[in-house]
Amino acid sequence: MKFLCFLIVLSLQACAKPEMKEFFCESRQQHQFNDFIPQYIVQLGSQKICVIWSIDTTQCGEDGKDILSPWHVAEATGTKTQFAYRAKFSPQMVDFVITRHEVFNTSKGLDDLSQTSLTSFNFDKEKSELISIVDVGYPQQIKYACSVWQKKPWWKIL
Repeated sequence: MKFLCFLIVLSLQACAKPEMKEFFCESRQQHQFNDFIPQYIVQLGSQKICVIWSIDTTQCGEDGKDILSPWHVAEATGTKTQFAYRAKFSPQMVDFVITRHEVFNTSKGLDDLSQTSLTSFNFDKEKSELISIVDVGYPQQIKYACSVWQKKPWWKIL
């Protein structure tokens, strides 16, 4: 009977969701361009990374996989946008690249009046440091110091 209980507990642990660590990353540098993001939340698993910079913006990639988002149509601007995600994990570093493709809604092909931008993130696991490289007409590299983000239960907040 004890052996059966042990097997059940072991099976439940094997089916459990893999653990994701969360880091709060903050830049202490001042930057002189629009769309500068001073803070990120990084969720890091053994094969998955997610970067969050606002409540409705979570971008995720998986090690060695190319992931494409569905096209999002913005009626107000007459454009459609698609994101491509690529992550590469090594023992000390995670590289995550987000490619944003934007075309006019009336375009027939991807090359027809398209605009592409790249944002890359390099997360150093050992230093707990995030480096963001954003193309704002010229590549802009920003360093963020990260710390493990422990969420408190609601009853400990007060």
